[in-house]
Amino acid sequence: MSDAALRHAFDLASRGDASAAEIAFYADRLAASGPSLAAMCGIGRLLVPLVTAGHNVHGVDSSATAIGICEARLAARSLTAPLFRQPAAELNLPFRYGAAFVAGGALQRIVDPTRAFAALSRLRAHLLAPALLVVELVLPPEVQHAPGAPLVEVRTATDADGAQIVWRSETRVDVEGRRVERSSRYERREGRAIVAREDERSAFTWYTETEIADLLRSAGFADVEVMSPLWSDVEGEQRIVAIARM
Repeated sequence: MSDAALRHAFDLASRGDASAAEIAFYADRLAASGPSLAAMCGIGRLLVPLVTAGHNVHGVDSSATAIGICEARLAARSLTAPLFRQPAAELNLPFRYGAAFVAGGALQRIVDPTRAFAALSRLRAHLLAPALLVVELVLPPEVQHAPGAPLVEVRTATDADGAQIVWRSETRVDVEGRRVERSSRYERREGRAIVAREDERSAFTWYTETEIADLLRSAGFADVEVMSPLWSDVEGEQRIVAIARM
């Protein structure tokens, strides 16, 4: 399987849509008229429920598989939305937006600071004043209390066909380098048989409140507010949301 297909299937089976509090927070910050952009939208945890609620939201992600899942989820609800496959750092869409958001810590998957800056700059270029950009950041427990040895986790989710997807990961934290590296294995099982397997290496970084505010200002946003949201997916994790206005 390619393009992290099992990871996206695991995410869909284990997480589904965003929480009601998360959906309401973003819905309140969408453009009053015209479209808003869900950048690095993945399988549509936020995009799908927002479109379902009647909001005009477009989506973009670098993963063809994620875009395909998002499109299928919308189609299952007899809905459509413009979806694009592009990396955030190279964003070049045929629309301009009154608001945009990067949810769920997705920006942190861009570990190269030059490309993270480019992604924010390209997003700004797609916004029409007085638009705003919402960037959500996640500080997981292993970053706050870095383990001395690789952290091993195993989780299981059941997909819509009744098959089990087992996720096993080993996570290493480099506090000085501001880098988390994760080796993951996904196995799709039917009974005792493993019918598909996928290995993935991923990395992400993190920012303090001051750092993300400075990064947004350097990308051309004049007014930045940082707050703590009212939701969390994992016990012990910390989340912050930066709201940047043009």
